[in-house]
Amino acid sequence: MRNGIRFWKWQEDVIATVYGQRAYASAAIRERRQRILTEALSLLIEYGPAGMTVGQLTKRAGVGTRTIYHAFGDKEGVMAHAIAAYMEQMRVAWGDLVLGETPEAILAECDRSMIDTLAQPQLVRAFVGLYFTQAPRSALCGEVDQLPVARIRRWFAYAERQGHLLPGLDMEFFVRRHVDADFAILNRWTRDELTDAELPRVYRMNFLATAISVVKGVERDRLVRLIEAEETASGMVTGDQIHAPRSSKG
Repeated sequence: MRNGIRFWKWQEDVIATVYGQRAYASAAIRERRQRILTEALSLLIEYGPAGMTVGQLTKRAGVGTRTIYHAFGDKEGVMAHAIAAYMEQMRVAWGDLVLGETPEAILAECDRSMIDTLAQPQLVRAFVGLYFTQAPRSALCGEVDQLPVARIRRWFAYAERQGHLLPGLDMEFFVRRHVDADFAILNRWTRDELTDAELPRVYRMNFLATAISVVKGVERDRLVRLIEAEETASGMVTGDQIHAPRSSKG
């Protein structure tokens, strides 16, 4: 936790540099900023990004509108900082776990992340919106994808050490394509194009689709068997279904 606090202070300095705002040394001001971020995250969870307003936030946090605009620029700035703080908390929490790197371990980690996802749909909607934004603040939005990026890179490092990867791969291309697909799947779920039961299955399938496209030999044969088992268990969820539209849950 101490490392997490230190990282938070460092992150504040970095953000201040990006946006031309000074890093605050006052404990009272830091506490106020943290209170604003805590309440902003609470509002995101309750109402989603569309329902969170600066007016609500001022009442919850007990601060004036000018304080919020001075500290964060606008509503999107508050939302981005709140999500960045939440992701740091998640990194600290997950840092206490032993995270594996085999395909089976990655699938288990996907399942755990889906438990958190299903529990907080409004927050996930905010994550998805922030991930796909084209606003200038997109550099900060990179906070949102750090956990899935770390997960797939961990597997790539393992597969490379084991000699499983095809030669000449542009791994960063496949990492980005994989994470883009992860968030596209989450986006479909937030739009009711995937049910709660389907989401974890399709999310797992996305990892397996990435993995099988870059490995060779015996490991590829093993992944084929894993995919066949997934398809059988999920009622034949195929790669086409990851991206194909379907009617709303209503």
